[in-house]
Amino acid sequence: MTMQLDMLWSFLVISKEKWTDIRKARKQLLYQALAKRPDVNQITYVNRHRYWWRERLNKKGEKGLEKIRVWELYLPFPGERWEWVRVLNRNLIGKRLNCFWREEGKKVVFFYHPWDVPTIKTFKEKALVIFDWTEDWISFYGDREIAKWQQMALEISDGVVTVTHELYSRAKDYNSKLLLLPNASALPIQEVPFAEDPRLVQLRHPRIGYIGHVGPWFDGQLVNELSNLLKNCEFILIGGVSDKWEKILVGKNIKFLGTVSLQELPGLLSSMDVLIAPYIESFSGDATKIYDYFTTGKPIVSSFIPSSERFRHVVTFVPRDVYAWQSAILQAINEKETSLRLARLEEAKLHTWRVRASQLVVWLSSFF
Repeated sequence: MTMQLDMLWSFLVISKEKWTDIRKARKQLLYQALAKRPDVNQITYVNRHRYWWRERLNKKGEKGLEKIRVWELYLPFPGERWEWVRVLNRNLIGKRLNCFWREEGKKVVFFYHPWDVPTIKTFKEKALVIFDWTEDWISFYGDREIAKWQQMALEISDGVVTVTHELYSRAKDYNSKLLLLPNASALPIQEVPFAEDPRLVQLRHPRIGYIGHVGPWFDGQLVNELSNLLKNCEFILIGGVSDKWEKILVGKNIKFLGTVSLQELPGLLSSMDVLIAPYIESFSGDATKIYDYFTTGKPIVSSFIPSSERFRHVVTFVPRDVYAWQSAILQAINEKETSLRLARLEEAKLHTWRVRASQLVVWLSSFF
């Protein structure tokens, strides 16, 4: 039976990530999962804004994701470092979006960046406005100006979705309609391990794997020290690498595979013996890689991450001490307990984007 149009969901997503980025993140994966639901009519995904002289991309109807339409709008005026220009640009973008976005049904606008508050104000009373608070923008930018915009984003929204308990607790001061929606994995659950990736055939075991950007939150110094202590292991880093760490991580047993597509990850992860999450101590976000690691059932060794503390039964958390890490990795290599593998696979079933999409829709329904 076909559902009435006014009962279906229509989403407008004002993102800060390009839809076509090879490194798929929450901003793309959540909406891919929503697009597969029968109660969703249309998802309009707005790429991060660009200046008019840059290449424009408008896409519609990827195979299997025909409900998703991708728009890319330009910033009318240069000079975004000035607040008045930024506000003017986003007001004009909001007016353009209001003209274009004429969907019917239960209309919801999602946004991520506090700079887009002026755009969001143009949708008040016309659609449900939700701020997806994924990071503390004050820490990200390191200045005071963003603080007032972040507070406004929390206050003017009809509801706030947060990725961690820490952000959820802080959001309570500004908004009463909250949902804790952590990250998840889009990878298939490997009840049976995938075939070994051909790129790794020549590399010895044990293999210590990492996925994610080798950048500001990555404890490269720790990994460098570990590679010297564990010379019989291969450290395989999958993801983009900043210039800083590419120069420092010079061990003969450290291999960089670069950024790969989502489709390539299962085979690569299945080819590892241990998976690691070496974060610097100040990291307080939600580590998506932990959810991805669960899909393999492989042993996981991680820095302590507040948002992942609930996984102590299936993840080995280690303080910032190279010898403690060395010991934890060696124990993980020798793990024989099959019940731990099964427990990780069970965790993976609880943390898929399909599950998150369902949780989100249930919460959004409370507004209507």
